[in-house]
Amino acid sequence: MMRKKLSAAELVVEMALDTGDYPNFVDPGRQRQLSRREHPYRDNPAFPQHQGGGPEDNYEERLTSEQYRFTLEKLQRYMTRLTGEDFRIRGPQHVMPVMQMAMQGLETLKDKEREHTAQLEELAIRLVFMLPEFAKFKEPYENDEFRISASLQDRPNMDGAEFSPEAREDGGEEGDDEGDEEEEYGQDVDLGEEEQAEEPPLDLDALKSAVHKRKFINAMIQGSAISKNYAFHLVQEELDAIDPALVNLYGLIMAFAEFGYFAASEQQQLDALRGGGGTMAGSSRLRYEESMEESLLQEGVYVIEAQGQIFPVLVQEIVKGMMEMVSMGGLPEDPRMSQAVLDQADVIDHEVWSTVLGRGLWNQYTDALQLTDGDLTMYLYSKLVAMPDREFNETMQTILGGGDAAKNKARFLLDQLRLDMAEQSKEDAGFGVDDEDEDEDGQSDWGKGWDPDDDDDDGGAVYAESRSRDLTRKMIGG
Repeated sequence: MMRKKLSAAELVVEMALDTGDYPNFVDPGRQRQLSRREHPYRDNPAFPQHQGGGPEDNYEERLTSEQYRFTLEKLQRYMTRLTGEDFRIRGPQHVMPVMQMAMQGLETLKDKEREHTAQLEELAIRLVFMLPEFAKFKEPYENDEFRISASLQDRPNMDGAEFSPEAREDGGEEGDDEGDEEEEYGQDVDLGEEEQAEEPPLDLDALKSAVHKRKFINAMIQGSAISKNYAFHLVQEELDAIDPALVNLYGLIMAFAEFGYFAASEQQQLDALRGGGGTMAGSSRLRYEESMEESLLQEGVYVIEAQGQIFPVLVQEIVKGMMEMVSMGGLPEDPRMSQAVLDQADVIDHEVWSTVLGRGLWNQYTDALQLTDGDLTMYLYSKLVAMPDREFNETMQTILGGGDAAKNKARFLLDQLRLDMAEQSKEDAGFGVDDEDEDEDGQSDWGKGWDPDDDDDDGGAVYAESRSRDLTRKMIGG
């Protein structure tokens, strides 16, 4: 396909991405959006601020460049293994063979998986608990404290998926999301006439702040899930026993799917999400199942419903559900406010940008922790999302900004986890919320008191807590 000739100004913008030794196939429109910060996270107070100048200073361009190079390296690696030749992507002529093999490979995988559906669905759940950050979820799962419904589906169920107001408009153009903020954060939640008459109006400033936080959490959820795209290698022996061709085909399909997020225009991706240009590869839904027992002591449980076209996508969707469960602690306690936040922040079209930037954000977070014991990753995350909005924003800006400040902040927070764990171990390893962890305003003061100049190298602790909400309860024991 011929690409339009770019003007000198457009060429400067396009070349801002550092694609390394690989050709630049990133959609020009997306590159302009990155350069001008015309994306859903541009004004998010938790997102590291744009510095300007070059790719080393533009945070989103740096993240995109890193992830693009990572994806192209994966494409080359799996094409080399599948073709038996040293495959290199050096121009548009090398993309077509990748596309053809990926499309053929997807149908081949579906045929191979069809005879082992139940085995692969069970293996996907086991694989998630093999990941260090989710290892301690295994016991609560086996004790039926939460459930996972995992299924391989050719067309995953997308019922309930909502688009943002801008994406719902036919023929929406790039940059349409810069509309009236008063309208964007308006009280458009249908509470019914009776409830609206009885309840006071929502605080729009608080709603706007909570929506920003939820959108950023969504990027972290998506980023964590995308970072597990190649986790299938952990169970390669079992996959090889089914069919030795599975692993390399999985790798190619997942890398090519990532490539599409960079190369396709935003409009093409929106059309695909609407069903006009393809099918969804997977879906994940978290619901709370009330207990049918008469006893008031019998609690309900979370149920993660994950569907995927192929095994790696199913793993990704289970991870997304696990992250969603822990992230419930980041929602407002007021059920009306919480629902309003979900209605405005959880829109499917933002997943495009969450995929482009999310994995980089998640990797920045895990890199700052410098942990050898990966199960601390989720413990700290559960505490971060439970922070009040302002503290959350400041903390995430510091951690994701990189450098010594990020590492020092991470060490400080891990020290706090150690102190918390020492206190919690006197009780029952931290089930429930400790009222002493709140300030006079009823908000958590966890994470406060950090001195950015403190470079003390103590660190490491275990703590697991997801703050109680209407439909949340403690899932992990430290």
